[in-house]
Amino acid sequence: MNLLERLHHYSRILHRFRVLILLVGALALFTGLFTALAPDGDNEGVFLIALILFCWCLLFYIMMNWFQARPPDIKAATGVMHRLRIRAKRLLLTLMAGLFVILSATLVFLSYRLLSSGIG
Repeated sequence: MNLLERLHHYSRILHRFRVLILLVGALALFTGLFTALAPDGDNEGVFLIALILFCWCLLFYIMMNWFQARPPDIKAATGVMHRLRIRAKRLLLTLMAGLFVILSATLVFLSYRLLSSGIG
């Protein structure tokens, strides 16, 4: 199972929870905005948690939309132009998968740094 197939599989699983992901993301966004605009400024921990939660929901939403559809196999294509088109789509999805992996690793690192320095 290659990276695109795994991300497609995870995307299909996350697609079942899309409403929950959107609601949690919207709640985290509103909580973050409310605590950022609050006049007392004692809510740094709440703001950091809301920011991290919003970023994770956004990442899951991006994964749901980018990798939901999978291009067909090249062997199933009959014409030369059709095969080239499928290869171009697969190349673009592979580049997006690499970007997604880098973005996920960066978010894991930033989540760890923010939570360990801001709350602990």
